[in-house]
Amino acid sequence: MKIKLLIEFSAIFIILPLLFLTHSLPKYMIIPSLWLVSIYTYTLLRLYKQSVFSNKFEINELYYILKRFVLVSLIIFLFTYVLYQNKLFELIQNQPYIYLAIIIFYPLFSVIPQELVFRQFFFFRYSLNFSEFTLIWANALAFGFVHVAFGNILAVIFTILGGLMFASSYKKTSCLKLVIIEHSLYGVLIFTVGLGEFFYHNNGY
Repeated sequence: MKIKLLIEFSAIFIILPLLFLTHSLPKYMIIPSLWLVSIYTYTLLRLYKQSVFSNKFEINELYYILKRFVLVSLIIFLFTYVLYQNKLFELIQNQPYIYLAIIIFYPLFSVIPQELVFRQFFFFRYSLNFSEFTLIWANALAFGFVHVAFGNILAVIFTILGGLMFASSYKKTSCLKLVIIEHSLYGVLIFTVGLGEFFYHNNGY
């Protein structure tokens, strides 16, 4: 990897999350920082004449993602029921308006910039001569490591696993819109079952 790319990669995917983990940056700056990085990545993509949000997906590709989502939803529900039963559906029951706001705004303000940075930009910028297997795992690990900013291991583990799915979907389809849909589904699911506090900057961890 060229020195310039190594510095860029380190700044975005290693140093920035560590600044939040060590409280060198306040947690409320996570979303603004994400948007600043996404603007940077979007600018570079357009500079290299890469189209963004333009690729279309096939209905069978969406169908596959939905089938996988149903299966994973069941697993996450059982996981929450067994280990965090007191949190199950907590947000819906106690703060339904907050839950509704999350469903509406989470995809717009969090998922879209994340997928722009972690999928389209990452695959365009750092593919080099890596094998598909290596690239997907590198992407998932980077995606998971960034979530150390939230200060808990569950967020890291879940986002590595989610990153493997999202990276595989993007590598297979090259469709940012499809992966945004997939990521949004899982994000809303996490808040629905009651695990959202592990992925929110005011979670107290």
